[in-house]
Amino acid sequence: MNIKKEFIKVISMSCLVTAITLSGPVFIPLVQGAGGHGDVGMHVKEKEKNKDENKRKDEERNKTQEEHLKEIMKHIVKIEVKGEEAVKKEAAEKLLEKVPSDVLEMYKAIGGKIYIVDGDITKHISLEALSEDKKKIKDIYGKDALLHEHYVYAKEGYEPVLVIQSSEDYVENTEKALNVYYEIGKILSRDILSKINQPYQKFLDVLNTIKNASDSDGQDLLFTNQLKEHPTDFSVEFLEQNSNEVQEVFAKAFAYYIEPQHRDVLQLYAPEAFNYMDKFNEQEINLSLEELKDQRMLSRYEKWEKIKQHYQHWSDSLSEEGRGLLKKLQIPIEPKKDDIIHSLSQEEKELLKRIQIDSSDFLSTEEKEFLKKLQIDIRDSLSEEEKELLNRIQVDSSNPLSEKEKEFLKKLKLDIQPYDINQRLQDTGGLIDSPSINLDVRKQYKRDIQNIDALLHQSIGSTLYNKIYLYENMNINNLTATLGADLVDSTDNTKINRGIFNEFKKNFKYSISSNYMIVDINERPALDNERLKWRIQLSPDTRAGYLENGKLILQRNIGLEIKDVQIIKQSEKEYIRIDAKVVPKSKIDTKIQEAQLNINQEWNKALGLPKYTKLITFNVHNRYASNIVESAYLILNEWKNNIQSDLIKKVTNYLVDGNGRFVFTDITLPNIAEQYTHQDEIYEQVHSKGLYVPESRSILLHGPSKGVELRNDSEGFIHEFGHAVDDYAGYLLDKNQSDLVTNSKKFIDIFKEEGSNLTSYGRTNEAEFFAEAFRLMHSTDHAERLKVQKNAPKTFQFINDQIKFIINS
Repeated sequence: MNIKKEFIKVISMSCLVTAITLSGPVFIPLVQGAGGHGDVGMHVKEKEKNKDENKRKDEERNKTQEEHLKEIMKHIVKIEVKGEEAVKKEAAEKLLEKVPSDVLEMYKAIGGKIYIVDGDITKHISLEALSEDKKKIKDIYGKDALLHEHYVYAKEGYEPVLVIQSSEDYVENTEKALNVYYEIGKILSRDILSKINQPYQKFLDVLNTIKNASDSDGQDLLFTNQLKEHPTDFSVEFLEQNSNEVQEVFAKAFAYYIEPQHRDVLQLYAPEAFNYMDKFNEQEINLSLEELKDQRMLSRYEKWEKIKQHYQHWSDSLSEEGRGLLKKLQIPIEPKKDDIIHSLSQEEKELLKRIQIDSSDFLSTEEKEFLKKLQIDIRDSLSEEEKELLNRIQVDSSNPLSEKEKEFLKKLKLDIQPYDINQRLQDTGGLIDSPSINLDVRKQYKRDIQNIDALLHQSIGSTLYNKIYLYENMNINNLTATLGADLVDSTDNTKINRGIFNEFKKNFKYSISSNYMIVDINERPALDNERLKWRIQLSPDTRAGYLENGKLILQRNIGLEIKDVQIIKQSEKEYIRIDAKVVPKSKIDTKIQEAQLNINQEWNKALGLPKYTKLITFNVHNRYASNIVESAYLILNEWKNNIQSDLIKKVTNYLVDGNGRFVFTDITLPNIAEQYTHQDEIYEQVHSKGLYVPESRSILLHGPSKGVELRNDSEGFIHEFGHAVDDYAGYLLDKNQSDLVTNSKKFIDIFKEEGSNLTSYGRTNEAEFFAEAFRLMHSTDHAERLKVQKNAPKTFQFINDQIKFIINS
């Protein structure tokens, strides 16, 4: 028998054995003529007598099935073929007409779509994000193929997709038709029947009959090598443990059975599989369809009504105070100018008046305008430049503002922050007691959060959790500022940049929500700045509350496993769909702890540190959590590759001796324990990308976000390491005083001469100039390295001298 013999692993176990208990004809295609199996045994006279009646019934059945099939295909088949390619499109459509309507109806019930497209199928939006591994496939004969050269592909997922290339070849080339049905067999097994719980016994009998046959023809046609080599009869346990292997048998048997020119091959070489397919009773397939419908995701209206009903008692029992709390959670309270002014002492009011009106002696026009804006329109958000300006006004010793005036400006700016519970939880990672705001406001946050936690006592329950998805639209920058600006195609803002998207997706494996997620019961159209569209499946014990505007509020501190990230198209605009499933936060915390253990073991060995040194810490609590963890490897590798190893080891040992840490985090830096010693500078650090804290000898790096003039997180880390070099060099010069080397008279003079020659951020002060120069000197960009040597040669020499001094110490 000249049959090619290897198979592709694709289908899900429960699928292929789904029909196992069934008896009666499996898939009943449209009746092609009068009579059929039911005519066997009828006397000739009886046939003649009922001929007209049977013909009429068959014609009626055919017509009904044809209409039913057309109605289903109208919903699930999308034609994306140019007008002149109509013949090719029709050839592909005719393939689908041979698939039993009940199979397509089940596909419709789970939200599946079929696309008939021109040319390279990998260019279709539904397949663009496939990994390179998934683009290497095998056909029904086990022959390797590249997807861009292939003509059909079944993509699994919450809403599976079948993409078929339009072609006239399907009319004559039965092998191509066979592969289309093979992919449909995968869908039937993996994406449809796997959702229906049925026993395996009859399919097990089929497999064992083929295995024990006197010849190997059936095995050669359907079995994988692993099934062929199995030494004993198959058991249910074996099927469960080798689901992919067994599922291929189902997909291949389905394909041979449906493709007319190959049906005889199945009947001849694997009659048991043919009979199995032939006896999938129409009544049983209908029962399967009804079960699937019962398990499907609820419709928009059903979902809304069931959730309202589920939470009706909860809603009715809410007090006015509780309703007020939920409103406060949804709408941050913006401070009012009059309220802030009213709360000031008389002395502070006079001070504010003087700063605003009588400041020509020491404030520039730009500074006066800034202070005017700060006071008159306090709800305006400040730009980075304005924040830097405020920082300069407060800390520049040459500025004639008194210490009292500086403290007042700081207090004023802190007081005009909106009261935003969810933002507070996100900024702190749920660590409410961190000292980044004043004590009275902190106590109010704590009371409100405790009360909201108490309100959310009712779980979603086992009857609803697997029947609904919830939705959330999100601004990309709320997840990742590093990639946010680049994810949208700069040449066409309706499209997603594929290269950046692949980078975005690569490390997105899990997520944490430290704040209360407010999600939509039904998906709504996105606002202009919302390009991330989350689709979330709950767990039965997820605690939630129903909000009157068609939203649910979910408990804080939940974990999310990312199941899929893909580009979708809605209303002629591309979005990023993130499919996620709620899991206990402890499950995600365990992943993070394991990663932290592994990375410390790796770097302790590389740096010659004691085995159990905890140098690297992941302080991760938010929605792009896995990226923070995975990016740390890249950041540290670039650090190692661009800086002398001796310098790295010397400075790192100095940090470890002081119990220092490399802290990779997604919460704002004032809320990191390693920097609580800097409480007097907390506001200035709220928006910092990175920080080196000499008191704790720790480098803190916040991500994913872009720092001033930094291209990536690695540059931010090298900048902060430059501060550590500054600190250690000063320590070596005088261990008793332990001052920064940049506070030396020599470097102060260099800063006065060259401080404006590199970056705008480097102009801030001597320490920042040193760290910026150090970063540029160790950049992967050769031009930036030369920039320091050319534009700040004394700085270049000074830093090199400190490096040599440290290495030789």
